[in-house]
Amino acid sequence: MAQPTAISRPDCERTTTSATIIKLTCSFNDTYEAIIQRFRLQVPQLDILRIRTATSDEDVKQAVEAARSPSGFVLFAEYNHAGWMRHFMTQGGSLRRAHRFTFGNPLYALSVLQHNIQAALRIPLDCCFIEELEDKRTQMIVDLPINLLAEDNDNGARQAGAELEAKLLSLVESLTPHPNQSAKDSQPQ
Repeated sequence: MAQPTAISRPDCERTTTSATIIKLTCSFNDTYEAIIQRFRLQVPQLDILRIRTATSDEDVKQAVEAARSPSGFVLFAEYNHAGWMRHFMTQGGSLRRAHRFTFGNPLYALSVLQHNIQAALRIPLDCCFIEELEDKRTQMIVDLPINLLAEDNDNGARQAGAELEAKLLSLVESLTPHPNQSAKDSQPQ
């Protein structure tokens, strides 16, 4: 019988880092469904296969542009937590829905990652929409991109993070319902 071979263990180092995470929490005076719909209109699905099979920077640019995103951000993945949580609800219990989106733009991410590759741990971005049952409001929670570079002293990195944050704040503003505007009115032409 053959002797088992020794498996080398990875050389790991455990570090503890303290960081302040800056979150943006917005409460929208609109229904959960309407806010999710506006988000989807502003952040359309990216054809991930086109990114995975890209053979040049031009292929990546074309894949992002093909999404025709009004906000510049594209959707990579989503997680509808209410879809599975409902199976654990007691009869007659109320379920607050929560929907998480993973989104970004590879072209925006590039400038951040070129300055700090460890920011890849937090890119793409995530946000979560939470239904407020009592008053038909919706809450959005997102970690601000400045968190990506909190420990970075590179001015270029900070500038890239600030630019990404400005784009994110513009997206949040686009989700705000305006008087006499329905979700249908905010659809791109």
